Amino acid sequence: SAGGSSGGAGAALASGMVRIAHGSDGGGSIRIPASCCGVLGLKPSRGMMPLGPLKGEGWGGLATEHMMTLSVRDCAAALDISAGADVGAPYAAPARPGESYRDIVARVSADPRSSPRRRIAYINTTYEGEAIHPEVAAAVDEAARLFAGLGHELVVAAPPVGSEEVLSPMLPLIASAAANAIDSFVGVRNRRLAADELQPTTLGAREYARAISGAQYVACVDTCHEITRRIGRFLHREGTQGHDLFLSPVLAQLPAPIGRYAMDNADYLAYRLGKKGVIGYSPFAPLANLTGMPAISIPFGLSADGLPIGIQVMGPLGSEAWLLELAAQVEALRPWQRVAPIAR
Repeated sequence: SAGGSSGGAGAALASGMVRIAHGSDGGGSIRIPASCCGVLGLKPSRGMMPLGPLKGEGWGGLATEHMMTLSVRDCAAALDISAGADVGAPYAAPARPGESYRDIVARVSADPRSSPRRRIAYINTTYEGEAIHPEVAAAVDEAARLFAGLGHELVVAAPPVGSEEVLSPMLPLIASAAANAIDSFVGVRNRRLAADELQPTTLGAREYARAISGAQYVACVDTCHEITRRIGRFLHREGTQGHDLFLSPVLAQLPAPIGRYAMDNADYLAYRLGKKGVIGYSPFAPLANLTGMPAISIPFGLSADGLPIGIQVMGPLGSEAWLLELAAQVEALRPWQRVAPIAR
């Protein structure tokens, strides 16, 4: 699988059809395809990208948009061109550095050791300490060694949160947004949904959302904000306390076979949180959406079977330049394969 949602953009890049492709990310849908396809994918900070004029936010602030690219230079250039809140936006865009993102990347690409040293927390397990695919864990360990060799301080530390704890308050917000979008579409066209128009999981999300009260919705928003405060303290450097950045896998497993997560389960929560649910595959990406913090998926090698493996670096609001610096260091010292076909 090329990964969900923006997988078509990731596949187009990996195949060489295009050099830059648009994606949206509400729970990892830029970073997961980027990891599965061996390309670069940045999810910017909440408020960094314009979303108007027809809407102010996506999925209650969980979703944002940007580009997937083949190079760090192109990712930086896309951010230079598009970053900034539009007129009437509900969020102010985080402050940008004094120089362009492309100039920052060019400097680090020319001299990978010119990047400021960061304190980077990292894990090669789930947040709870459970094992992930060994080849994925090995990629994170190798990335940690690379960054340490460049002078960064690497610390084994998990954010103070659980995988299900992150997803649980997000799922009602996502389902409610989906139900609203479906109902709006049906209302505009003035014709009911046919029985086969939506996949069972999508229909399940719509039914689940209809049972959520306004008070329950607000409680989920409050929970997201409490977790964001917690992660904000984790990614807030003060002397020897806290961290600048957080390094993790993008996915807990190698890219899934097509059909493994087919949306044929009408139980929306079980599809996401059940024993065979998506949470076991993608426990890392949603945290950046919940907090609104930026995160980047960087290609970091291939499995023994030729499947791409990505690493994720997440930072505090407005730290896109730091993420691009690390990506530029990786690209300069161990450039990734530009086209990543599956080995036959």
